[in-house]
Amino acid sequence: MRLAARMGTLATAGSMLVGTLLIGGATPASAASITFDSFYYGNGRQITAYINGEYAATAEWIQDPPASGGPGDRLCVTDDRSDGYYAKAGISANRIVSSSGKPAPSRTCKGGDLPEDHTFVMKLCVSNGAQAACSKAYDISS
Repeated sequence: MRLAARMGTLATAGSMLVGTLLIGGATPASAASITFDSFYYGNGRQITAYINGEYAATAEWIQDPPASGGPGDRLCVTDDRSDGYYAKAGISANRIVSSSGKPAPSRTCKGGDLPEDHTFVMKLCVSNGAQAACSKAYDISS
């Protein structure tokens, strides 16, 4: 696939992901401060959400985890705080996991092999119904 076509495909996938993960809601003047950070490691990526500077939730992508770790190419979201917020993570390959409706702490994963050597994008969002925020999109590989 030519680079220009691949970049167009990634841009389209990223746009669809943004639309899919948008969890809406007005942001009141006294809204909590929600920030994100991310790091890449060997065969995965982690995105972490902080609410008012304190750890709140994590999204994790694991490319081809070991056999003992479950199905290949796994996306997980962890929500460790009973603070009224839920976490939702997604990748541009139409895989979404959410902690909505689950008591904290909770961890939800969805796995299954994706085509090898493809690049996708991943985001983490947190929301409490009145306020929502999403991380930027980060590249991941299958």
